[in-house]
Amino acid sequence: MEEIPSLTSKTINYSFTFLKPIAIFFLTLLFRISPSLAGFDKKNSPSGSGQSVIKGFQSNRTFRDKVPRSRSFSRREISMVNPADTPGWIVGFTDGEGCFSVSFNLRESMTVGVETRPSFAVGQKSPSLASLEKMRNFFGCGHIRYSKRDGTYKYEVRNIDDLVNKIIPFYEKHSLETLKKDDFNLFAEICRSMKQGSHLNEEGMKKIIEKGYSMNPSGQRKRFIEELMNAIDKKVQSKKKAN
Repeated sequence: MEEIPSLTSKTINYSFTFLKPIAIFFLTLLFRISPSLAGFDKKNSPSGSGQSVIKGFQSNRTFRDKVPRSRSFSRREISMVNPADTPGWIVGFTDGEGCFSVSFNLRESMTVGVETRPSFAVGQKSPSLASLEKMRNFFGCGHIRYSKRDGTYKYEVRNIDDLVNKIIPFYEKHSLETLKKDDFNLFAEICRSMKQGSHLNEEGMKKIIEKGYSMNPSGQRKRFIEELMNAIDKKVQSKKKAN
């Protein structure tokens, strides 16, 4: 007859070590299903510790119930949101991709021998062409052209009336956040001076050139500022001789 092994203390300790994690798991599960069954209700809670645990559990459950559940949006709902209709979108776009610039060219036909061309432009690659179209629709002026020099499309406004009446007032109301704000302030001064006709006389043009050359310090100029100043002096002297 086969002898049944006796339960020694070593066997009992081994069995307890093995069953302990399983017992903890089932007690935890029971507590989550029904805290009262696990002995943590208000009546038999020793020194109130169980009661605080229950309140914490219930408060967490209440918090979860208050959190709004997420839902998916239809394509129609998404298409109704047009970020280009917001000033913040325009300002952020300009801070990242926009440029306020004033170029100068020698023109003998001009009153002072120098032509001034202010320009507001935003550039993008072809995949983002729709963003430029939204910007043009927002301002209601300017045009979009392709630049062979850098292979991008440009939304550009050059008309002095559009710059003074539409572009500049917008960015004065909705301020830029980057260093482009300094360029914009000089740009606005130049455009308003031109609107008043300052670029048609020697003194006014020289001030415009000085302001223009202090903009975009990292940019490259085709001509040195001294060349433009000399051209103005030469034009003025030739006019005096003709008179």
